[in-house]
Amino acid sequence: MKYLYVVLYVVLLCALFSCKTNQITKKESLIPPQNRVVLRDEAYFKARYELWIPTEHDVQQALQDIHRFLKISEVNKTFSSHFRSEVKKIIMNMSLYRVQLVGIIFNNRRYIHCNFIHRDSPVTDWKHRLIMATGGGFWYWYVYYDAETKEVVRIYINGCT
Repeated sequence: MKYLYVVLYVVLLCALFSCKTNQITKKESLIPPQNRVVLRDEAYFKARYELWIPTEHDVQQALQDIHRFLKISEVNKTFSSHFRSEVKKIIMNMSLYRVQLVGIIFNNRRYIHCNFIHRDSPVTDWKHRLIMATGGGFWYWYVYYDAETKEVVRIYINGCT
């Protein structure tokens, strides 16, 4: 009987660990790798900042932290109701975005500019040039992510003030 409890305990631990692993995998696939691009020599930012190349780990960490930030922002009453409703749309469409990433150095700190473009956008050359949209609401938004503190330092959703 004692061994049965040990076996059940081990099976329970394996099941819990398996669930945790699946959650991480789910997070990692929010924006699949084929829908991401690191713009290594981006002219707009290169004219203003020193550039650096984020690693796959940096990109994955940024996307996870951005998603966590969005989930918190969706219910944060200090943000306007319009902003929160746009964040809710972003979260609902998260797997439908393409993201451009540019590593910039500002005041000796490493940031990642994360530019999100909805998959149904008519933009086709998003892997080759920075897309700068002036409208479109939750279809186009960007984040400045501090790669050292692992925090979103700025978010801009087109159409939200």
